Amino acid sequence: MLRTLRSVAALAAVVTLVAPAGAEVVGFWSFNNNALPGGGFGYLAVPSVFPLAAEVGAANLTIGGGIVNETTVNANLDTVYTWLQSFGGTTVNAPVGVIAGGTLSLQGGTVGGSGPGNNGAYFQIAFSMAGRSALDVSYATRGSSGSAFTSQTWSWSTDGVNFTNFHVVTGTTATTFFAATVPTLSALDGAATAYLRVVFEGAASATSNNRLDNLTLTAVPAPGAIALLGVAGLVGRRRR
Repeated sequence: MLRTLRSVAALAAVVTLVAPAGAEVVGFWSFNNNALPGGGFGYLAVPSVFPLAAEVGAANLTIGGGIVNETTVNANLDTVYTWLQSFGGTTVNAPVGVIAGGTLSLQGGTVGGSGPGNNGAYFQIAFSMAGRSALDVSYATRGSSGSAFTSQTWSWSTDGVNFTNFHVVTGTTATTFFAATVPTLSALDGAATAYLRVVFEGAASATSNNRLDNLTLTAVPAPGAIALLGVAGLVGRRRR
């Protein structure tokens, strides 16, 4: 337990160092902790790992749409999400010291044995922007081939129901990782509850995929606000 706490604190300190000047980390996921109880890597569905808490920050990631919630029992008798995989990751957009481990990878999937069923599936992030402004989102992404999802559409919401599109990431069929950036968003400034959603479209085969890695949300705290970095007292100790 002590080792785990130390590793979390160390990660929080590292991620703090790579936040833009004057900003704090709202949420960070390396997607490296995806070992399954029976062996191998993936995303456990029973009990579900979602909502997936940020490794740094107070944010949670959920999944929805398409057939992303479909499950299967693997060879090791773990009930896992069928079309969510933990393929190999990267150090692109990773803080210093974070290794290239796993990813959050969405596959096209099938419905009734034909056609990608996960066009329209999404990942959603819930967090707070109270006392914060100027939200920035960055991450690493890649596809598996020309039949992978062709776009990732980002939207925002304050109620988790009504979403407004504000940016589309393209080029996502590329088979090497690249840094995807989302324009600074002011629509959520000060919102007590805030949501982001990224919707995947354009897959042309069941096993084609898009991988996300080193997903990072940062924002500018109000003057005098205490940065919430996921480890109580860490920032206060550094400032003192």
